[in-house]
Amino acid sequence: MLKIGITGGIGSGKSVVTRLFGQLGVPVFDSDAEAKRLINTDPAIIRAITEAFGSSAYLANGQGLDRKAVASLVFQDSEKLAQLNRITHPPVIQAAQDWIKQKTEAYHEAINKWQNQRDWALKNAKAVPPTPVGYLIKEAALLFESGSNKPLDFILGVYAEKPVRIERIMLRDSLTEQAAINRISKQMDEEQKMDKCDGIIFNNGNQLLWPQVMNWHRQFQQRVLENTSQV
Repeated sequence: MLKIGITGGIGSGKSVVTRLFGQLGVPVFDSDAEAKRLINTDPAIIRAITEAFGSSAYLANGQGLDRKAVASLVFQDSEKLAQLNRITHPPVIQAAQDWIKQKTEAYHEAINKWQNQRDWALKNAKAVPPTPVGYLIKEAALLFESGSNKPLDFILGVYAEKPVRIERIMLRDSLTEQAAINRISKQMDEEQKMDKCDGIIFNNGNQLLWPQVMNWHRQFQQRVLENTSQV
């Protein structure tokens, strides 16, 4: 099973791209969503964040992390951001590894079943059923920074120019222009990140996403089909 990574800077629109792949039946691991879940439910992480940022890091009555308060701290202090990443990255990476293992095992079962169906269809001059989706996606903004790109087979970057990203961040998070610029500055340079990727989806708003997603979907499925045909 192919393991695809999707990455891009804040405001690039990588989550939108990932959702489109999900609509094609591709299994998707959303690292940001998993981090949010663990931050609000894992006792060890809650304790570590509280010790690092104080009890005010969490809202009262178990309402979860005060994201605005913590964001205002970490995006003004690189060391605090690094500290937060040190707390959250290892468990999220482990959760992704467990998820990939589970999905890979399920795929092997599905492909074995498909091969039996294919053999029966060919023997009886029937239509061969479509192959199962043979790749999965791990979405992560800090894929390279965390080193979690290493077990993956192919990295797809989502690129948007800086002015577009700034505008998106301002609208999405109700931030000033300077605050949006500050958040971008805390991440790897976007051009440098794209240079590390194996392929790019362009998302400046003037390019249609579906044709690009479908193109990559066909390429990934073709790679899987070539491997499967040798079985």
